[in-house]
Amino acid sequence: MLRISQTKRSGSVVSIAGGLEGEFVAELERVCVGAELPLTVDCSDLRSADSAGIELLVSLVEGGVPLVGLSSYLDARLRRASQSDGSNLSRTNGSGRSEATQDPA
Repeated sequence: MLRISQTKRSGSVVSIAGGLEGEFVAELERVCVGAELPLTVDCSDLRSADSAGIELLVSLVEGGVPLVGLSSYLDARLRRASQSDGSNLSRTNGSGRSEATQDPA
């Protein structure tokens, strides 16, 4: 199960909680596509993601959307997925959680 919530303050923050799996991947993509820019995705309460969920998160980062609060485990999965497709994600955040962003090439 995945909970998606959205707040708008000079852009949108989409918060996701639970598991990003199955039909919830398409739902998150729909919400993100319709969100006001700039968009940030808060992954502080994201516990798991299947391969389609990881692909979506990588594509969001590649599109310039920062992911904040990403667990070390999910951050590592995103890095592995991005390395296999030639992307280059950076990790920046001093809070012990990750913020995935696209490295400038």
